[in-house]
Amino acid sequence: MQVFGSGPSAVVEFGPSGLHFNKACILSITFSSEGVDPSTLGGYLINEDGTTTEVPYRVIKRKRTITIKIQIEHFSTYTGDDGENANSEEDPEEEIDEDI
Repeated sequence: MQVFGSGPSAVVEFGPSGLHFNKACILSITFSSEGVDPSTLGGYLINEDGTTTEVPYRVIKRKRTITIKIQIEHFSTYTGDDGENANSEEDPEEEIDEDI
């Protein structure tokens, strides 16, 4: 696993890419909430061509931190910020399967 960047723009890379889990897992990314609008965050798979695909996620805001819980089904590259969602008025949040 490699982590690039920090805060909501952090990118987490798992390898070998493409290896699938028998059951989905949760990737948790926690960072300071200072200056971050939680409504602009999400869960995204970064595709090989650099585009992003939204995956199920949950944003949890605490007093000093924000945690993004992203449901992942395989090793790949994930982030909590697709770089385009900051000005979106839609709420893309999807429910994570709590049984995982």
